[in-house]
Amino acid sequence: MLIKLDKKCRKCGRDISNQEYEEHNGYCVMCEERLISKKEKINKKKKGNEISEKDWLTTLLLCIFTGGIGGHNFYVGKDAKGIIYLLTMGIFGIGTLIDLIDIISGNFKDRFGKRIINRKEQNISVNSISSADELKKYKELLDTGIITQDEFEKKKSQILNL
Repeated sequence: MLIKLDKKCRKCGRDISNQEYEEHNGYCVMCEERLISKKEKINKKKKGNEISEKDWLTTLLLCIFTGGIGGHNFYVGKDAKGIIYLLTMGIFGIGTLIDLIDIISGNFKDRFGKRIINRKEQNISVNSISSADELKKYKELLDTGIITQDEFEKKKSQILNL
């Protein structure tokens, strides 16, 4: 039986079979280093999924007030594009309009390919999802009889700020 070896430990250099990778949840048995599969490497290399540290509101305001001279592009580190916008008045206004739409929709990216998003909107949705998940967990505890109905109602009130 031939076992395909397509993973290698970064720390000790040991070849890891797919079966061993699965059995040990992606860790090397010898040095306990976390292994990265080819699929994970591909996903790490994909740009656009990462979030930029640049402020969304600042980028938006710069685009509105200085878009014609490329202010928002200089802010996010796209200096060459900023110079082009400066020389062409935002590529005659059309480029600035496209950038404005991209910024508002959360598709505008900095020089590293990271998306600039409105963090306030993101935090609201993340909190509501985590609250729903937390409620679901307490409901499962209630259904299995681990907690009482009164305990569930107290937790529900705490989570929903009632």
